[in-house]
Amino acid sequence: MNAYMNGASTSSDIVGAGYSTNLIYTKLTKMVAPGPSDLWVFLDEQGDSINDGFFFIAMGQTTSWWDRPANYHGGTGAFSFADGHAESRAWRDGLIANEPVLGNNNQAAPFKADPTAGDLQWLQSHTTAY
Repeated sequence: MNAYMNGASTSSDIVGAGYSTNLIYTKLTKMVAPGPSDLWVFLDEQGDSINDGFFFIAMGQTTSWWDRPANYHGGTGAFSFADGHAESRAWRDGLIANEPVLGNNNQAAPFKADPTAGDLQWLQSHTTAY
């Protein structure tokens, strides 16, 4: 689940990565810019990245993922949005699109991202507002 959807974290690593400076959505009426059709609620998380109950995106980051999205559907990730629709995204970042699950879920964040692929930036623009 999107960490910014009624989430709460006191982890110093996550708070230090800007979590507390971005909008946390507690009501549908707060979803204005971006709106509900542009804010994801659930996604598939890469198995080795699962470490807690939410998926965190460091909003100002351009070269690394905090948590990694999955590629279980032929190099794509599945998303459900706050307005109820679902869609998939084909990953352009080879570090995400081709990442196998190794069964090691204790990997430490952050994970390298290809800043030219645009995937991290796309996900940030659909996660929360600054």
